[in-house]
Amino acid sequence: MHMKNALPTLAGILAFGTATAQIGITTTMTPNDLVQNVLLGTGVVISNVTFNGQPGNVINDQFGSFDGENCNVGIDYGVLLANGSVMGAAGPNGVGSSTLGGGNVGQSDMDLVAIGNSTTINDAAVLEFDFIAVSDTILFQFVFGSEEYLEFVNSSFNDVYGFFLSGPGINGPYSNNAINIALLPGTTTPITVDNVNSNTNSTYYVDNGDGFTAPYSTDPQYIQYDGFTVPITIIAHVVEGETHHMKIAIGDAGDTAFDSAVFLSGGSFLSPLDPNTEVPAGSFPGHMGIATAPNPASDRVQLSYAAHGNVRISVSDPLGRQVLNLNRKAGSQGIYNEVLDVSGWPSGSYHISLSSEAGLVGTTTLLVAH
Repeated sequence: MHMKNALPTLAGILAFGTATAQIGITTTMTPNDLVQNVLLGTGVVISNVTFNGQPGNVINDQFGSFDGENCNVGIDYGVLLANGSVMGAAGPNGVGSSTLGGGNVGQSDMDLVAIGNSTTINDAAVLEFDFIAVSDTILFQFVFGSEEYLEFVNSSFNDVYGFFLSGPGINGPYSNNAINIALLPGTTTPITVDNVNSNTNSTYYVDNGDGFTAPYSTDPQYIQYDGFTVPITIIAHVVEGETHHMKIAIGDAGDTAFDSAVFLSGGSFLSPLDPNTEVPAGSFPGHMGIATAPNPASDRVQLSYAAHGNVRISVSDPLGRQVLNLNRKAGSQGIYNEVLDVSGWPSGSYHISLSSEAGLVGTTTLLVAH
């Protein structure tokens, strides 16, 4: 779920002009503009944006926007925050221990200290904002990358990050009674260098070289960090219409070296409504209308679609793996229903694609939230 459909409206904002296959990065926008105009999707109202405790109109080189179409990060565009300058994400991965900027000794965060293996956090980058959602679910997509891979797995120097959610009905161990929702989908396992790497939960891990090995060290399409996660969708439950608080933070553990960053997918911080109970009128003849109910779903979901002729239904999970492939015969032109059991599917954003022999095609997104 790259939310690419929002990109054309941001063309003037995200004018990177990169001529080579490389990530494009800029730090010229304020945190408030980055959150409101790049990160924000539908169904959410955001206010009171701050970065490292400063007002949302203060530019900081630890927070910026990126164009990822020409690199291997796996997200088309969005915002990123880092425990050094965000410009350090630019490839190729030609340095084994890249550190750009940083050195902010004592720029700590109590919640990062609480979840890390180190009692010292430096170079903290902390984005905070309030939000109101139109439904009881929020989601966003991200990638975490780090130069701490692979040398410092299971060490005291693992850089730490977290997504701290607080508000009505939430009673967690972090400041403002927040919980950390930076967890592997469907688990209570925090997404960290120790918990996601080439040996542990490797399905979620991307090896990006060691800073010395081609093609990673020579081709600029590879970002700088030695390793990073696949795009992961975070889903959390909130109280619709009520004010909640989100804190996204990352910091250096034990030192001020070896940068790490969080890439947040543009347009992905959203709250889905549940209006998809009817196939859109006028589905014929040009396209195939699709509806899912409920959406988000936790147990069973009804998939309704307009078609005629043989129909192929394909569903892919948040990692792009096909989890369902069905062939159905739709005789005459009409609306057809299929009930899917999603009770055993991990929480996340699933891509549904339908095609018919009559030439109709359609896609939609189903959120599974247990």
